[in-house]
Amino acid sequence: MPQPRFIGWLILLAAAVSCREPLERDCFIKGSGPYVFTVEMGDTTAAYDFALYTRVDGETDGRQSLPMDLHWRAPSDRLYSETVYLPLRGKRAEGSLQVYAPYREDVRPYEAGTWTLTLSIPDSVALSGMRGMGLLVTRRKTIWDTEN
Repeated sequence: MPQPRFIGWLILLAAAVSCREPLERDCFIKGSGPYVFTVEMGDTTAAYDFALYTRVDGETDGRQSLPMDLHWRAPSDRLYSETVYLPLRGKRAEGSLQVYAPYREDVRPYEAGTWTLTLSIPDSVALSGMRGMGLLVTRRKTIWDTEN
């Protein structure tokens, strides 16, 4: 019969292995914005990829892209801002345009912790049929990962 101590160590080992951070996180916020996403980047040795997605009901009024103001707030409270243009092309299904676009790839945060991304679309260019905005965050494996 196995020793109770051995069984306890086995349970702890199984719990530790099952508590890995997922490689992909996805969040969709309904409505017209601003959209506030919380992004965990606790591993400064990892690289992160970001993609934006949305769904637009109806037409895009002939526009090719949608300007968006993005504000990143670091764990230390430093603020970084930029304007990006979301290409309004994608797959049409049941009268809706499904848009998916890579935003940033191979991002290596200089500061570990919880970052906040606030994304807003100026009222003057907002699309009436936009359902919301989504953010997909993918953490790439590093040489230090023990996963196979």
